[in-house]
Amino acid sequence: MTIEGHIESIIYKNETNGYTIAVLYPESSNLDNVTSLEQLQFLQEGEITIVGYLPFINEADSIRVTGKIVKHPNYGEQFKVETFEKIIPETTESLERYLAEGFIKGIGPATAKKIVKKFGDETIEVLRMQPERLASIKGISKDKAYEISESFIENFELWGLVGFLQKFGIGPQSAQTVYKALGIKAKELIEQNPYVLEDLGVRVDFNVIDKMALSIGIEHDSLKRIDSGIIHSLKLATINGHTCILQTNLITYVVNILGVANSDVEDGIKDLRSQEKIYVEERFTDDGEDVNNLFVLDSDLKLLGKVSGFAKGESIKAVRYLKDKAYVITYEETDPLFVIDLSNSKNPKIEGEVKIDGFSTLLVPLSEDRLLGIGYGVKEVETWQETSGLKFVIFDISNPSKPEVVTSKTMEGVFSEVQDDHRGLVVLGEGEEARFVIPCWEEYEEYEVDSEETDEDPEEIDEPPMEPEEAEDEEDTEIIGDDSDEEIDDDGYRGGALELSAADDKIDIIDYHRIEDSVTRCPVIRDYIYAICDNDKVVSFKLK
Repeated sequence: MTIEGHIESIIYKNETNGYTIAVLYPESSNLDNVTSLEQLQFLQEGEITIVGYLPFINEADSIRVTGKIVKHPNYGEQFKVETFEKIIPETTESLERYLAEGFIKGIGPATAKKIVKKFGDETIEVLRMQPERLASIKGISKDKAYEISESFIENFELWGLVGFLQKFGIGPQSAQTVYKALGIKAKELIEQNPYVLEDLGVRVDFNVIDKMALSIGIEHDSLKRIDSGIIHSLKLATINGHTCILQTNLITYVVNILGVANSDVEDGIKDLRSQEKIYVEERFTDDGEDVNNLFVLDSDLKLLGKVSGFAKGESIKAVRYLKDKAYVITYEETDPLFVIDLSNSKNPKIEGEVKIDGFSTLLVPLSEDRLLGIGYGVKEVETWQETSGLKFVIFDISNPSKPEVVTSKTMEGVFSEVQDDHRGLVVLGEGEEARFVIPCWEEYEEYEVDSEETDEDPEEIDEPPMEPEEAEDEEDTEIIGDDSDEEIDDDGYRGGALELSAADDKIDIIDYHRIEDSVTRCPVIRDYIYAICDNDKVVSFKLK
């Protein structure tokens, strides 16, 4: 539905993003375009409330809005604006009302009345193209006439900016950002180089920008085009949760979206690197060993600071950012937890570290001074190490310069999807009182529960029940969708759902709900765990 009218009043405006609640007085001509009884009744009410992103809109503006009628639970029917455009006032009355609002520098109600009275239908032409004629009005000097014209032209350009930007997939909520960055010549600058939009941090359809750039004559293999394609690809990577991307993967992706040669993209990377718009870091030392790095970037992906070359020969397994600290787990033969101070973004530094056998692949904050690590235990096999089971570690991070291991526990022979896919972890509650539900699988061998680097007596650690389902009441367990009577192969796998807590600096296995199938996910609904097996069977257990 499209409505034309003028803004009677503005109830609320967010100056940052332009979100506005306003009263619109619709023109009578809107009644000619209604397509339903609902629309007719809505327009006949007279003044209507409009809501949406309406940057640059002021009282007395004439606008055309497109959207739909919605019903607010407290404020009744409103018109939700999806797109809008300012329109030039079509009558001398509406033009005088617009000029009198004081948005044009040098014009108030009295001056507006004089200008419209003298020039009538020519008023806009005079304001835009013949400002010297304004000096013929008493009280307006030649200098003031040009000042009035400049102010009017600036507002006039804003009228068309929102509609112009919508061609690039940029909504009204981002138009203000574009204007603040590019100023009054925003439209002109974008028409000359559409890729400038990619640098402004607004969400934009790159394909539309690229198509327009090619249509105005920018060369297919232009460095300007390739640089923009590289920046666009890196931004997509950050949206998907990546902080960096392999150069070979980046080149392949940019080649595919732009249809250029590998060498063209390599030249683009060199160009952006020389401008410090991107940062390239070598992953290996001269002797082929891994090196690890942490980079601090600003919102434009410009490098601010870094910690490079730490944990040589090891690989990063887990990272957790809390306030102005980064907690990084690396691994080769032991599991160091590094505490990196990020309080000075230009000079981040390693503040402390602690080592423990095995390695965590997920770090979960329990409190301001406790971290729970979930990952792999390891064991020596002849001359190498191999993973031995599911491991839990509680780290004391109260002293960043000297983190410590409070306690740890390894379930030998038991593994979990959570070790490689963090989405499998279910957290119930918050902080140190939280409980965790973890899907598990294991080989058909008896396993042991180990205590490592702990102040507890190993004999005091509670072992989970070993016999599947015998510790459960029959009414608390239900198998959904399982009609198979097949015998389980003794060389196969089994698993279940693990309930545990990490309160009071102790890893407490509350229960291990065992079944004869590997479990990949354990969603919790109300008081029940639903163990989803890799054969599509679902088994439910009542939470302890």
